[in-house]
Parts: sequence; C-alpha cells; structure tokens
Amino acid sequence: MATKWSKRQISDLITKIAREEGLDLKYVPYLIETVMGESGGNPAAVGDNNSSFGLWQMYFKGGLGDLLGMTPEQAKDPEVSTRTAINFIQDSIDKGSSFDSIMRQNWSAYR
Repeated sequence: MATKWSKRQISDLITKIAREEGLDLKYVPYLIETVMGESGGNPAAVGDNNSSFGLWQMYFKGGLGDLLGMTPEQAKDPEVSTRTAINFIQDSIDKGSSFDSIMRQNWSAYR
C-alpha cells in the first residue's frame, strides 16, 4: 500500500512537473488543492466504485483515464499521473480551453 503524501510533497511534485512542461505556475495552488480534495494525497486511492484511481482520481469507464490512454496502475503512479494531468491541461489551454473549464469538467474537487 502506498504511503499518503504530504501536501508539501504534492506541491513539490506539481511545481517541478509544471515547470518542466511549461504550465503557468499560477495554476499550481489550484492543482495542489484539487489533488488533496480528490485523493487526500493518497496515490493508491480508489474511488467511484473502483473506477477512479490515484492522486488525481483519474476516472476510467469512459472518463479521463481512458481518454488519456492510461491504465489504473499508471494513474496510481504520482509522477506519471501528474505529468499526464499537467500535459492534458496544457494541451487543452493551447487549444483554447480555459483552465477553469478544464478543471471543472474533469475534477470534481476543483473549486
């Protein structure tokens, strides 16, 4: 079983990957809060009747996990799932979507 990550660990990971992938760092606090709300910092979190996995609670059965071509095991890997989520967000912004609409559509914990 994976150990629950602290908010600091999650912040460090998201900040690192956002920098590497070119996502505006102004979004980082929102991403941290979303991850904490979705999984409580638990990379092994499973929700939605065994349909959502990992820190980001990537939803399978026709959801974002499937859309992004991930497996549940990849969704439970903090580095892989965070890089995938950030790339998805950046690609969506590049295609004209707003950060707010991307987050509201894909993560229920986003406020």
